[in-house]
Amino acid sequence: MIPTKTYTILEDFSENTVITTSLCILKTNLILKRHMELLQIIHKSPKTEFWLATDNQSKEIIEKANQIGIKNIISLPIDEDKIHEYFKRISHTYNVSKFITDVDLSHMKVAVVDDNEMNVKLLAEILTSLNVKVYSFTTPEAAVKTLEEEKYDLFLLDILMPNISGFELANMIHDSKLNSAASIIFVTAMSDIDAKMHGYDLGACSYIEKPYNTELVKNQIYNLLKKQKQNNVLNLRKENFVAMLTHDLKSPINAGINALKLLKQNKFGEMSDCQNEIIGSLLNSTKYMKHITDQIMSFYKCNQNYLKLNKEEVILKDMVSNAILSMKFLFEEKHQQVNLENNIGNQKAFIDIIEIKRVINNLISNAVEYSPENSEIKIILSKEDSFFIFKIKDSGYGIDIENLETVFDEYMSLAKKQKRVGFGLGLNICKKIVNAHGGKISIDSKVGKGTTIIFSIPL
Repeated sequence: MIPTKTYTILEDFSENTVITTSLCILKTNLILKRHMELLQIIHKSPKTEFWLATDNQSKEIIEKANQIGIKNIISLPIDEDKIHEYFKRISHTYNVSKFITDVDLSHMKVAVVDDNEMNVKLLAEILTSLNVKVYSFTTPEAAVKTLEEEKYDLFLLDILMPNISGFELANMIHDSKLNSAASIIFVTAMSDIDAKMHGYDLGACSYIEKPYNTELVKNQIYNLLKKQKQNNVLNLRKENFVAMLTHDLKSPINAGINALKLLKQNKFGEMSDCQNEIIGSLLNSTKYMKHITDQIMSFYKCNQNYLKLNKEEVILKDMVSNAILSMKFLFEEKHQQVNLENNIGNQKAFIDIIEIKRVINNLISNAVEYSPENSEIKIILSKEDSFFIFKIKDSGYGIDIENLETVFDEYMSLAKKQKRVGFGLGLNICKKIVNAHGGKISIDSKVGKGTTIIFSIPL
């Protein structure tokens, strides 16, 4: 048993209540109605840690507890083992035992965010023994400031923090450009299943429950980072292999295109109609192969943050006309027409011509692929507010999925449904290029009535 003088269980209170113990457990359901009185008691007791014991761990209760500075929420009846572990933790200096590692984690970065300095210190001690780089924050605001400056591999987040909860911070992490793929572990004493499920919905890979065993936590973090590093190495090898392969394929493909063009132009003597037809088919197939390798290279550049925009002025209608001409080999084979409706005259845009042309080429290629023979594909150029608007409209099959926006995800392809070959990279590349220009891309599609893809770029 723990001596009762070391902690207080508070069932009722007034504004004059004074707490002198190092731990106070609020065994009350009055937190919502009388939270201002509780806030005053907590402010008058800076050396006391406050917990809430309740059988109602609703979102409203959790948010209010977070706002007034309650550190942990535990279930009723009160589990004295949790209290015992708390006092053991604050009264002992943990000696982290020697831990044998077989993977070097020295280049991995972990951010610890907890408004309790003792928790931060303990977690930092565990992490330092794993030879990782530790970044400690005692306010969530301080961590937020670094999200676009430092790339982390793992975040350890307390849930109950003032102003910004761990759940809110997790959303900010996933919305950031630099850390959207980072792993998240929540550190909490909350035992509410719904709260934990919410954490997993936000992308958490695990929970560390307070009070925790340091050796168990150490193993948990080490194995997660070890697996993550192994995956990073494997993914890098794959990406480098694909990049090298596509790069090496470019030269023979371009050589093949040039040779076939010379043959088609009768540079080596007259050819029969049958020979010309075969050469034409080979030339179109080789051009399509070049289009695929360009897509893969673009995807690699985007994923590796090699996408650097080189902007210059261009007359948009001329650029779109050139893009249509460069894709002629695709739509002529299916006896399709690609027509431009220009509503902006000779207006110029300041863009990366190569990348925006790549977007248009990808969208034309998709429209051609999923539209029937003898159909029309329409490109409409217009202007709205402070944006140029591009619409690529086909009369194809349409898309039969509930959430249309998922077509812009990596490796999302409808080719299998249409019994075709596709990698699911083209639209993802388009989205990254358009976003890099400060624009947006969206899709409108109905089964049997075709698909329209709309993207914008700033004036």
